[in-house]
Amino acid sequence: MAGKIVRTGIVAVLAAIPLATGLPATAAHASPRVGQGEEIVVTYYSSAQETTIVGERAYGSCGLYETGTTSVYYSVNEYLCPG
Repeated sequence: MAGKIVRTGIVAVLAAIPLATGLPATAAHASPRVGQGEEIVVTYYSSAQETTIVGERAYGSCGLYETGTTSVYYSVNEYLCPG
């Protein structure tokens, strides 16, 4: 039980760093390396339940786009470019 409290506390502190330092939320995670013919899509959510998407960022060989806003709640997925 104590281990879970410590991990939750660490996540809460790490999530608060961008707010305390004025850094954007995207600075809180490192961008993964993208290989040839691959694309990374970061999807941002309004809460930890990941039910409402508030923004997306995609980069790699398939192209680059940004929509919406960032958040401390996100998922990262890797895709192969079509064709």
